[in-house]
Amino acid sequence: MKLTRHIFFYKGEDIIPLFGLTSSNTYIIRGERLTIVDPGAGVGPHLRRVEAAMKHDRLRFDNIMKVILTHAHPDHAQSLRAIRGRLVAQIYCHPLEKDILENPGLLWDREYERMGPFAREVMMLPRPWIQWLARVMFGPMVPVSGDIVAVRHGAALNLGASARVVELPGHRPGEIGIHMPDDNALIIGDLINYKMYDIPSVNMPESDLRQAMASIRLIRELDVETLAPAHDYPLTGRMKIREWLDDTLARCGRMIDQAAQALAAKPGIPLPRLGAMLAAGNAHINFFQRRMLAFNALKALEPEDRLSKEDHE
Repeated sequence: MKLTRHIFFYKGEDIIPLFGLTSSNTYIIRGERLTIVDPGAGVGPHLRRVEAAMKHDRLRFDNIMKVILTHAHPDHAQSLRAIRGRLVAQIYCHPLEKDILENPGLLWDREYERMGPFAREVMMLPRPWIQWLARVMFGPMVPVSGDIVAVRHGAALNLGASARVVELPGHRPGEIGIHMPDDNALIIGDLINYKMYDIPSVNMPESDLRQAMASIRLIRELDVETLAPAHDYPLTGRMKIREWLDDTLARCGRMIDQAAQALAAKPGIPLPRLGAMLAAGNAHINFFQRRMLAFNALKALEPEDRLSKEDHE
């Protein structure tokens, strides 16, 4: 489906809806050759459906010359193996995500290291089980080598249309977006999506609520007409986008205040209970994501309160 002058949008499919697991959306940027952004999960029909829909839009899959990953989570990147088996394509991603593509085991190692003593309370399952589930749900994490280009904030990309990299940490430390000034559009990855509306996707241990807020402010400054997230549908209209971003920033501030008040009232408050408090009124934050939300809200208090596991206990 054509979204803007140069951008085409293909919706991701549900994998396990109960856990909120879907393949990421895929975007195609049309220039003289094509660029694919977030090809999606390695299991399920997503990439086949993208190719079929591209034919309807008169785009040829074998004309893809570049792959951009907003980040290296498996629901965005696992189709790389299928793409590399068919195409000679250059891959672009943030340096932190390049490390994970080349050594997939780093993903869960870093997530568990970030949780420290909270690991059992947040993830509920040991690391080998999580790694096994990820392989079942998204496909095997096979190292990617070869032509991978690490890009940072402000890098200009030759996509046949004006494009530059915008760093948007919050969901992932190495999350990037693609700003298309001629289209007045921004592809933003997993930072926020309209389904969850006013709560950003701080749903992993390496997520960071305060970084997410800074990234949302940066998006607001760009004042784009089209915002293209990795899940749910793109949003168009400056005023509607601005209202969404402002509501999200306000909700983030309230959640940090709520977490501080809850911790002061009951230092040992369980993460599920705190997460339920913070997610109140947002039915799209499931029971697993509530734990992550609580964990990341507590992290947001660390600079002032130096929260430790002993404080929490």
